[in-house]
Amino acid sequence: MAVRKTSSKEKTPVKAIETKKDTTKAIETRAAVLKEPVPAEKTEDKTTAKKAALKKTVSAKKTSVRKAAKKVELKTEMFLQFAGKEYTDKEILQKVKEVWTKVLKNKVSDMKEVKIYLKPEESAAYYVINGETTGRVDL
Repeated sequence: MAVRKTSSKEKTPVKAIETKKDTTKAIETRAAVLKEPVPAEKTEDKTTAKKAALKKTVSAKKTSVRKAAKKVELKTEMFLQFAGKEYTDKEILQKVKEVWTKVLKNKVSDMKEVKIYLKPEESAAYYVINGETTGRVDL
């Protein structure tokens, strides 16, 4: 370590002085950088990017809510009551399926469209399957 002579009483190492100067310069440089204002372009870019990301998130949530709303199927039940009897739409459709498979020798998977017309005064349900096959089921 080199020693610098300032007076006969005081001896200060040279490296210590240089280190203090370097540290002071580094602190001043950091302070100056922190005090500098951020350019408007950078600030706007960051806020614009944040807003765009927020809009994407919000629109994605809205889209997923809409899709979920479309996927929800309305649950309904139909009951036919007459002359002290009661039938559900599922029971009547099951009778039509039995005729389609057992009597007409077709597969249930071949049924694409089924229309059922109820006539309680005749105690019957008329059906049209795939727009071609028609028939009657007694209730």
